[in-house]
Amino acid sequence: MAETQGDKLVEKADSKSSVSLFRWSPDWDAALALYEKAAQKYRQAGCLDKAKHAFEKAALAQEKLGSPWHAAKHLETAALVAKEMKGGAVEIEMFFKRACALYMEAGRSQTGADALCRAGKALEPIDTDAACRMYREALEIYEDEGKQHYSHDAFRTLIQLQIRNRRYGEAAGTLMRFAVAFEKKTIQ
Repeated sequence: MAETQGDKLVEKADSKSSVSLFRWSPDWDAALALYEKAAQKYRQAGCLDKAKHAFEKAALAQEKLGSPWHAAKHLETAALVAKEMKGGAVEIEMFFKRACALYMEAGRSQTGADALCRAGKALEPIDTDAACRMYREALEIYEDEGKQHYSHDAFRTLIQLQIRNRRYGEAAGTLMRFAVAFEKKTIQ
């Protein structure tokens, strides 16, 4: 029942987001509301693949409306749905990276780095290499923006992950980087 309702909502939203003989420009506001409702219906029905696609389309609608922050939120939700589906690490990583880029576009680099940390956390049980990559990218963003004081959890988690996977050389390098980052912060 909820799945068929979701299908109808997506069909309606697709028609709102396209041009027609009588509509010369897409109505992204109406399409956005319909995509969001459809995603919720799909989640209720347990159709996670369709929910993921609906959240992705809602993110596109938010981008078209000029709201990268909200688009990133929808992409993060799509990534979490993909994780619930036991989706591949590549897909989850892609959603979180796109969300990070949109947060950066919105001028929220710290939130983008936090999103990459959440990606690392989501990817830990699936693909430890991808998780380490996400934490490293988050640390680079924190350092580039001069916000090392927000990075201590990401450093700690990355070091723990590297030690747990017997990557002692990488863990030592990360620990040295951690010490240098916070030594700079205390000097300033």
